[in-house]
Amino acid sequence: MLVKKVLKIWPIFVVLLLSISISSPAIGQQNAKEWFLKGNILINQSRPNEAIESYDEAIKLNPQYAEAWLRKGNALNDLGRHDEAVGAYDEAIKSDPKFTKAWNNRGVTLVSLGQLDEAIKNYNEGLKINPLDSDLWNNKATALFMMRRYDEALNASDESIRLDPQSADAWNVKGSALLVKGNYTEAVNCFDEAIRIKPQFDSAWAAKSIALKQLNRTSEAETALAKARELGYEG
Repeated sequence: MLVKKVLKIWPIFVVLLLSISISSPAIGQQNAKEWFLKGNILINQSRPNEAIESYDEAIKLNPQYAEAWLRKGNALNDLGRHDEAVGAYDEAIKSDPKFTKAWNNRGVTLVSLGQLDEAIKNYNEGLKINPLDSDLWNNKATALFMMRRYDEALNASDESIRLDPQSADAWNVKGSALLVKGNYTEAVNCFDEAIRIKPQFDSAWAAKSIALKQLNRTSEAETALAKARELGYEG
């Protein structure tokens, strides 16, 4: 008799168990992942507003979803909503204080807002976590250059190049710092490296033309400037 009662109760127990499983955090996290992936697809389709809505859905299901906060920040930046992007990166860092991409992207956004000192602090925070991140070193070098701290910019760009010799941006920043300091031949060499890695780098071609002109290599300077303009340079 007891066995029969148990058998009658068993289907009800299974239904209850399934309902508990469906509402469990693991399922919520799975749904959050789906919203996150949908957001990434929308970004690839150049639909940042809709992507933000998807990332928001992911965050509702998992408020500690650092990667979703990061991608939301990136999408906000794409729309020029830099202050909101900083807030999204703040949430990413709050969820994962060792998230170097969030520190890096927050720094880049602060540069867009003209807050160079704060940007460098963010890059330094990221470098404390991962001193081997060449992008952080390069972005730090760029901010230092913009602040006219050329020797520090050179040191930071050298570190970026040491970690990633194929970084065209780092070679360009180094060349720019050398150009301002009057080291024209070394600057040309750096711009040549940048161009070798990234032949369509219009600003490197333009900067190279300035350095060549300072060396009285007028014909080469004109050729480099013509190439820069052919690639879309408007300076």
